[in-house]
Parts: sequence; structure tokens; C-alpha cells
Amino acid sequence: MNSTEENTMLNLGLKLGENLKKFRLQRELTQEQLADVLGVSAQAVSRWENGTTYPDITLLPTIVSYFEITLDELMGMENWRSEEQLKELLGQLEENGSKGLIYENILLLRDAVKTYPTNYELQFRLVNQLAFCEYKDGRGLSEEEKISFNREAAEIGNRILSHCTDGAIINQTTQQLCYIYSSLGEKEKAIEYAKKLPNIGCTDTVVLGDLYEGEQQKTHLKRAIKWYTSIFWCALINLADLGYRNETMSDAERIEIMKKALAILELVFDDGDYLNYSGTVSITHRYIADLAMSEGDYELALSSLEKAAQFAVMSDTLPENARHTSLLVNNLEYGPFNTIKNYDFTDCKELYDKMQADRYNAIRDDKRFSAVLEKIGRYC
Repeated sequence: MNSTEENTMLNLGLKLGENLKKFRLQRELTQEQLADVLGVSAQAVSRWENGTTYPDITLLPTIVSYFEITLDELMGMENWRSEEQLKELLGQLEENGSKGLIYENILLLRDAVKTYPTNYELQFRLVNQLAFCEYKDGRGLSEEEKISFNREAAEIGNRILSHCTDGAIINQTTQQLCYIYSSLGEKEKAIEYAKKLPNIGCTDTVVLGDLYEGEQQKTHLKRAIKWYTSIFWCALINLADLGYRNETMSDAERIEIMKKALAILELVFDDGDYLNYSGTVSITHRYIADLAMSEGDYELALSSLEKAAQFAVMSDTLPENARHTSLLVNNLEYGPFNTIKNYDFTDCKELYDKMQADRYNAIRDDKRFSAVLEKIGRYC
């Protein structure tokens, strides 16, 4: 018997003892009384219950018959099988996620939440997958399907908030509901949910950075810096108002904000080890190119597109595993599951498609523009 099998038998033995005690107490029996029923000593029952020894196999039919239970219930096999099935399910979800099979995960999770109705982590996963799903059966979702998925996600999310007591899951679900309701055009409801979230100073990211010590603190703070970088970048993108909701801001000001977003990324990843942030750098350069065209600054537009292409290729050719080398994040691992995408997508393909926009007609015949298209076209 190998070590895994030995551990399984030990766990089942412990479960047997726990369950035997549970069923005895449900009948309001003492160990002595149960011993009399089974024709053994009270000490034997005590040893069974604490997992020191197990009942003779010939006694098992008598025990399950007396308590009117199944052998699986006595041995804890039902829970053990359930845990094994859950482990297998989580593995399948991760594998599907790495391949972009989000709709397939939705189908799995819809069944899983029926089997595990109080597993709120699974319910949150379903909310998340419904909110991010873009493709079904090899085709893009229609607007009606997207709305239907978001409505389903909102219903499940609110059910989680009504019954779950896990603070982390509650906060994650609340955050997701903000974006779901925003997508549904219910902005006031989204803001209402957002106000229920803790502010940035009341997060475990901040507090644990103060409480941890030594290497644990260093690793935590480096991860926090990466997280803060993403938050800061998003804040700058929103401030730049690329949707042109703020009539008082000029494109020149927007460009300067985008340059500061790049400066933040360059500050954190000073060795150029952007890894899974390469796509973020590419998008930022592309935003600058878009704005430069509006300003008539064709040189800036071309140089920004060249850089956008450089980092798009970098993003689409990431190694399976790597470590950051920059001082603020050095030794943090990057792996393939850090960049799970929810559909068949490459940064090069997105850049290629965006460069077909009419705004680029003024430089479309430029050799540098054509060279960028050729470069990223190989990865589309």
C-alpha cells in the first residue's frame, strides 16, 4: 500500500470513529450502552471513536443495521467521494479556463451548484464566468444572450449575498455585481453596490503589509505593488476620459495622462520584465496613438503604434513560466494561469483590428504603418 492509500485509509478510519460517536450521541447512548448492544467492551468503543482501532469487519453489518444507516454513511464515504468529485471539478474548471472555454465552465458550474447548494465559492465562479463569457459554441454571443447571462449572474450574486457569511466571497460578489449592473445600464444600482465595498485602506492587502514580517512581508508587499500598479493604471485610464464624457479636457491632456500611466509601469518594471503586463503597455501606447491622430501628431502616432506592436508581440509570446527581475517585484513568479483569456484573443489581433479604423487613414500608406501591420499580422 502506497502513502496515498495509507492516508486515505487513515482518514476513513478517523471518519468512522467520528461518525460512530455522532450516531451514538444521536441515540443518546453511552459508550457502555453501545458496547452492550454490540457485545464488546466500553474500552473497545472508546478506541473506535478516537481512531486508535477499528471495529472487526464482521461487526459492521450489525452497527449499520442498529443505527439504520448505510455503510457509506458510517465510513464517511459519501463526504469523501464528494470531496474527490469537487477536486476533479475544480481541476476541469482550471483546464477549461486556460483554454478559454468559458461557456463550457458555465455548463459545468450550473450543474455543480445544484449538487453543492451551499458552496458559495462555486456560485461566485458561476457569476464570474457568466459575466465574462463572450463566446458560445464557437460564435460570439448576441446582445440578448449577454443580457440574459448578466441577469442570471445578478440573480445568483444576490442569492450569495443573502446567504453567504464568508467576507471575502461577499466582497468579490459585490464587486462583480457593480460591473454586471453597469453592463445592464443600471448605473445607480451599480453605484449602490459599490458603496457597500470597503475602501482601499481597509483591505487585507494593506493590513497584512503592516502585520507580516521578514520574507513573508517582502513577498506580500511585492504582490501588493503589482496590484496597486493595476489599480493606478486603471485610475489614470478613467481620468483620461477616453470616452470623451468630459468636454473640458483636451486630447493633449489625455496624451500626457497616458504617458504618466506608462511612467508608472516603467517605474515598477524598470528591467523591462513586464511579462503579463506587456498587454497593458501595448494598449497604453495604442491609446496614445489614437489620441495623437486626433491631434494631427502623426510622428507620435507612428512611434506609439510601433511600441504597441512590440509589446503586443511580447504579450502573445510569453514564456510558460518566468520570474520578475525588477527591484520592486523581483522573484515574483508569473505562470500561464495569470493570463487566462475568456475567448480566442491575442493582443496582436486586437491591435491589428483597431488599426483598421478610419482615424488612421492619413498615415495608412506610410511604410512604418505597413510595417507594424506586417509585424503583428504574423501573430493574428
